[in-house]
Amino acid sequence: MFLTVHASVGAVFGDALGDSRIAFGAGFASHFLVDAIPHGDERIGRQFVTGNHKMLLALLLFIDVTVAFLLLTLFWMYGFIQNPVAAYSGALGAVLPDILSGLTAVSKERLWPAFTRFHNAAHQFFKQEFTPLSGYVIQTATFAAVWLTRIH
Repeated sequence: MFLTVHASVGAVFGDALGDSRIAFGAGFASHFLVDAIPHGDERIGRQFVTGNHKMLLALLLFIDVTVAFLLLTLFWMYGFIQNPVAAYSGALGAVLPDILSGLTAVSKERLWPAFTRFHNAAHQFFKQEFTPLSGYVIQTATFAAVWLTRIH
């Protein structure tokens, strides 16, 4: 799942919860729930991790996080976020699992093996992979649905 979607889910949870510490934990937990939704980029991720594209993966991760937090800032500026500190905490918690996985992918050591197994299990919960196009539609729909909950 794109980090923009994860950050959005975490931000909406954080905004609703209001407490930045609880929001961070809820965002972190939400990551695995959202990853259970088949989202079409599983094959692409495997290609990056197993190939010689790790630096490109890191760049894409950086761009995705940057876009996510720029969007959160815009949504805050336009009144969709009422508790910005809690929303950003929730978003940070929601993207952290993929950052940890990215660090594991680019390092030569196996970092956090139990976490990696759990994270991978979340991706395989429904044991179904979609095409990238179908996955992008699912991710866009998830992103839109999350933010539509903020329209008052």
